[in-house]
Amino acid sequence: MPSLYVKGVYFINLDIRPDRLENMHKQLSSCKWDVTRVPAVRLEKEPAEIGYKLIPRLEGKKHVLSIWLSHRKALELALTNVQNEALILLEDDVKIDSTFWKDKLELPEKLPENWEILFFSPRFRVNKNGPLKNQTGSKWLKAPFGKEPVLLNSVRSKYVCTGAHFVVFRNSSVIKKVIEKMDSMDEIYDVDLFYLGSFKTFGIDNPKITTNSSLGSDHH
Repeated sequence: MPSLYVKGVYFINLDIRPDRLENMHKQLSSCKWDVTRVPAVRLEKEPAEIGYKLIPRLEGKKHVLSIWLSHRKALELALTNVQNEALILLEDDVKIDSTFWKDKLELPEKLPENWEILFFSPRFRVNKNGPLKNQTGSKWLKAPFGKEPVLLNSVRSKYVCTGAHFVVFRNSSVIKKVIEKMDSMDEIYDVDLFYLGSFKTFGIDNPKITTNSSLGSDHH
């Protein structure tokens, strides 16, 4: 099984959520790589007041821009340390089994060589406007592609996918590319959809990684 050397792990956490911070410290206690907390952005003003525009369906949702800016902040900080190594970026509602951490990050055999970003254990639900629309239910599905890596942009007509809770960026070149693309956007939208729609982003299901719904929401 191929593996990847990781330079560091950055996780995003609001100052007002010490419970999530404590949870992350516990989960990362056996991590083999340097760990850095990134104070998350929490906006009080409307996006337009600080010079940002959201796509029409997200107007008024400050949390979408807060998450976007938090990710950008973390990526910019990581550029000072990451070169040819990979970066792991976490949101603090991720749930990681303690046995996950090893000296290197294990990758699937069938992962294409041209990957740029990885979502570990992304979530899928049926796209109500897609070809599977007659299948009822909006709950998240059990990994529809099993253990095989899947190019997430290629399945968007069938599935709605989210997964920015555990993201791997291949190296500093990819990080720079992402930041430049972020800064060129006329309208802002969900950061996970940005990652999977604008880059060679693959989803990899891993039973040791999920999300922790018991922590509640930071949306405001």
